[in-house]
Amino acid sequence: MKISKFFRYLERDKTFSMINICGLATGLTAILYISLYIWQETHYDNFHKDIDNLYRVSIAYIQNGNELGAFPTFVDPLAPAMKAEIPEIEAATRISSARSHNVSFDDQALNVEHVCFADTGFLEMFNFPLLVGNMTTALTAPYSIVITDKLAEKFFDRDDPMGKLLKLDGNDLYTVTGVVKTPPANTQFKFDALVSFSTLYRLPNVYMGWNGGNQYIALARLNSHASVDAVTEKTNQILYENLGAVAAIHGFEIIGSLQAIRDVHLHYDSGSETLRTNLSIFSAVAFLILIVAGINFVNMTAARSLRRIKEAGVRKILGANRSNLVMLFLGESLLVCFVAFMLAMLFFKLFEGIYIRLAGVTIGETVSSGGIIFGGVIALAALIGIIAGSYPAIRLSSLPLVDAAKGGGKQKNNKYRMQNILIVLQFAISVCLIVCTLVVSNQLSFIKSKDTGVDREGIINLSIRGNEHHELLKSRLEILPEVVAVSASNDMPVYGFSGNGYMPEGMENVMMINLLSTDEHFLDVYGIKLKEGRFFRDGEADLMTLVINESLAKILGWDGDALGKYISRGGRHEVIGVVHDFNYEPLHNEIAPLIIANRSDDDDFGTLSIKYNTGNTAALIGKINDVWMEVCPEMVFDYGFFDDACISVYQTEQRFQLLFFSFAFIAIVLAVLGMLTLMAYTIEQRRKEISIRKVMGASIFDVLQLLLRKTALQILIANIIACPVAWWFAQKWLENFAFRIQIGWTTFVLALFISAFIALAAIAYQTIKAATENPVKNLVAE
Repeated sequence: MKISKFFRYLERDKTFSMINICGLATGLTAILYISLYIWQETHYDNFHKDIDNLYRVSIAYIQNGNELGAFPTFVDPLAPAMKAEIPEIEAATRISSARSHNVSFDDQALNVEHVCFADTGFLEMFNFPLLVGNMTTALTAPYSIVITDKLAEKFFDRDDPMGKLLKLDGNDLYTVTGVVKTPPANTQFKFDALVSFSTLYRLPNVYMGWNGGNQYIALARLNSHASVDAVTEKTNQILYENLGAVAAIHGFEIIGSLQAIRDVHLHYDSGSETLRTNLSIFSAVAFLILIVAGINFVNMTAARSLRRIKEAGVRKILGANRSNLVMLFLGESLLVCFVAFMLAMLFFKLFEGIYIRLAGVTIGETVSSGGIIFGGVIALAALIGIIAGSYPAIRLSSLPLVDAAKGGGKQKNNKYRMQNILIVLQFAISVCLIVCTLVVSNQLSFIKSKDTGVDREGIINLSIRGNEHHELLKSRLEILPEVVAVSASNDMPVYGFSGNGYMPEGMENVMMINLLSTDEHFLDVYGIKLKEGRFFRDGEADLMTLVINESLAKILGWDGDALGKYISRGGRHEVIGVVHDFNYEPLHNEIAPLIIANRSDDDDFGTLSIKYNTGNTAALIGKINDVWMEVCPEMVFDYGFFDDACISVYQTEQRFQLLFFSFAFIAIVLAVLGMLTLMAYTIEQRRKEISIRKVMGASIFDVLQLLLRKTALQILIANIIACPVAWWFAQKWLENFAFRIQIGWTTFVLALFISAFIALAAIAYQTIKAATENPVKNLVAE
């Protein structure tokens, strides 16, 4: 087919061609973005050369047959013991959980969020390119630090960072021994700097060994012939010999398992269940967009072909055989799809920045490893082109000359029945997406407005981890007139707290309970209500006392009788109060048992919380900054608002909402566009009928009622089909939240009204336009 003829084919109906091409291009662009997002999330850490043999150790705590929790962090000796005692392990290494630290060079200081302690072999086991330095020795000596290229640029610009001294938390100096490329987005290992693991054995107040802190991730590379089950069994033997035997005395089991690094993000990370649900929903949305875009293209191509029945007859008379006509119509359809695909590539580039902001991923990294996606989209476009071109190619080329001269005879009836089915399917898809959109919006609104038992407004949080002057800082801030109360704690009540083993009075076994370490003003700052007893007071007397939450009191059978009871860990601690339950971690989780300790031996304050009562927050922050610079000028002034932290913890859900809304909107617009175009063609076919009815006395309302009756039935059928499907998808998504809304009947009624309004408004426009035309014009034309 000559290109000039193809463009003449497009110019015959410019509006139709533009709608057809742009609609398909928009659908292909959305499918491409969704596919890239799914690829990104399902291909974490696949760039490591030994990915098939890399594993992370997870430790589960079991009591009376019930798993209390499974965590990737454990004590530091596990990885070296596994390497020494398990022959199937080629290499083992450790990395600590990431923590924020104040890092300074000369007079420049930064709060670096992700600082990890890592073994010498970490960079050799995983493919994070070392741009400067020796991979074998960079993390060997104590007080060595490897920084990312982005952090190196912030501190040293273009100067050579090697050998420079960085100070952490205003204390020790660390020598820069390497620069590593910043980890890509699709990795579970997020770090800005790696500190040599050997440093931990030199630091004060850091508990190492089998009785140390659970802060370290054990990583292993197995040989290609190793049995994962056999290695797991040997790992558990190591655990039993060193800790399990003692834990068994207290009724605990400590069980290890190996998790493939390639599966961690999708199956084992916190929030992985929600992620899998989101990916399933996005896959469904991509499929629905494909169906809608495909239906539109096929329907509109088929509708347009009605105009070409006589053309097919003329071509036959002029000598064209069936194969010539098949090649003509298929070629036209495939060329239109190719143009749509090229336009989709343009859209993809134009909206790349918006997608990156919505999805929080870097397209360049995904595209480099996911080129197969583009090939898949090309194949989809070609498939749609073949399906769309099949009707005119096969039907019209097989029509006898007599039927072709009459406009196709009865051939159109079957086509209209199929067209009606496809329209109902489009309506159903739109309704399904509208219902899901309403549910997602309502759930996130519920999260923002739910009473969690904690005041969210009027609180500023300062990062004080490693700050030795926080007591002086606290006392100086308390005298500011705008400040109501100031409290230091190990963290904010939003991300959750780590747990320890405790022995409550009357129990024979140790119980894992979350711990909040704070001072006497915590309740004043966060507005948490005391149920019974009292909270901490100034003085040494309360250093060995505890306050618990309602959930713990109920589990222990102490509800209404907790005061005076004892909980043991490093001594006997008397319970002096019970607080009402409050959500101290995301609403995905139920409220877990909690102990609140007053500067316990596990104390590691990281947050200073300031309750204020002024509307001029900018002036208050300026005053706080002034106090900070007087007390600890060597530390980074890093602050945030508690209400922002409460919202940011649902960042995954917020991104899901924005992406889902965007793609759902595209699908709905495509469906409406398809209905509008098809109705235009349907009305064009019935213009003579409409004109005759008007001549016979029918009003505009009569004509409108005639044409809308069938559409209303289609909308009703679509809602009956779509609502159960939408309910199932929405319910699966809501199951990721311990605190969630109930899907009421009003959601489905609202979806019915929205879908009916959109469809009927679009169709009514075309109908009224046709009904108000001069009937004589149409009758004369016939």
